[in-house]
Parts: sequence; C-alpha cells; structure tokens
Amino acid sequence: LLSKRKVCGILTEMSCELDHIEHIIIGIGINVNTPSFPTDICSVATSVQIEKGTPCDRKSLMAAILNIFEPLYQGFLEGHLHPAYLRICRELSILIGEEITYESSQGVTTATAIDIDSSGHLVVRHKNGSTEALLSGEVHLGTESYREH
Repeated sequence: LLSKRKVCGILTEMSCELDHIEHIIIGIGINVNTPSFPTDICSVATSVQIEKGTPCDRKSLMAAILNIFEPLYQGFLEGHLHPAYLRICRELSILIGEEITYESSQGVTTATAIDIDSSGHLVVRHKNGSTEALLSGEVHLGTESYREH
C-alpha cells in the first residue's frame, strides 16, 4: 500500500500432493506507470507514478526489489530460526491490531489480526477469544462491507 491505496499484489499458486509439493509459483504485480485509474477503483488503487508525481524506471525498480528479496529468500531457504522476512512483515503489516473480514469455508468472518506466526500465517482473534492461523485467502480491513477491491 502507498497512501493507504493498493499499488501491488502478490499472487501465489501451488500444486501439491499429500506428501510433497510439486511446485510453487509466486508473482508480483506492480502498478508502476499507470497515470490514473477508473473512477470505481481510484479510491483504492494507486501507482508508483501517481505517488512520485513522475514516471518510474521499471528496470531500476525491479532491480531494487530483487536486491532486497534475494537475501531474504536465501535466509528462508537456509531455515534461519528468526528470519528477517518475518520481522519485516510483522513491523510493516497494516493488518496487525486491526479488525478484518475474510472468507472461509464457514462464510465471511470478522476477527482481529494479532500476529504473523513463525510459519507466516496471519493469526486472528475471534470475538469469542479463540485464535486461528489463516493459511490463505483474501483479507479486507474493516467490517462495514465485504467486497473485493
């Protein structure tokens, strides 16, 4: 998020069997040089160009992202006990401490995001005091309406 609006998204795909993972694909989509957005999403979407006020060099941006990502990924592969990527996620999360809505097999649920556990799951506390670690899904801030952004 930049200026509380979405500038990028992370997409993941996994193929697995009960006893092993076939593959994992991670993609990052970044709104880089989009000068404007349609009226129906301009309040929730932004781009690097809009935030900077000038176009951004895509190659330089990608190089900077990969230069930061590479050592974090290496730490993940090496199984560091206190990985930097989890500390970064916890420190920069806009969800922790906030009321959220998410969809699960039980329907749309409201809870408070309280942590990111050592496996990278978002930990939420329900109104009855129970906690749950979310493995995947789409999470939205607030409870007024559950709609896809």
